[in-house]
Amino acid sequence: MIGRSSIVWLSLALVAGGVLFHASDRVQSMGRELRTVNRQIVEQREAIHVLKAEWAFLNEPSRIERLARQHTEMKPMTPDQVGSALDAIPAKPAQVAPPEGPTGVRTPTVPTAPRRPTTQQAQAGAAR
Repeated sequence: MIGRSSIVWLSLALVAGGVLFHASDRVQSMGRELRTVNRQIVEQREAIHVLKAEWAFLNEPSRIERLARQHTEMKPMTPDQVGSALDAIPAKPAQVAPPEGPTGVRTPTVPTAPRRPTTQQAQAGAAR
């Protein structure tokens, strides 16, 4: 007859074998998953390389210039156009002295951006 200790050792060996089998199966499945992820990384890097090459080709200045001439009627600016464009820019307003404070010391003012006209003001200006 088999002793109790033999039954305990046999059951422990079976449990250890089951745990080892389960761990081995998980390691193999994670290895397959790792190989799949690594393959996807390589494919994505190759795709990025191709996209960078296409981007460089599409942004080539000579190609863009050729397409602009072919599909638009734009022409390079001439020097007299540059001069007239500069004349259209309004002159800088004259400097205004900052107001004096209560102690007689001039306090600097903070420049603010010009306000855009409201819709009503714009409509009134367009009607004139």
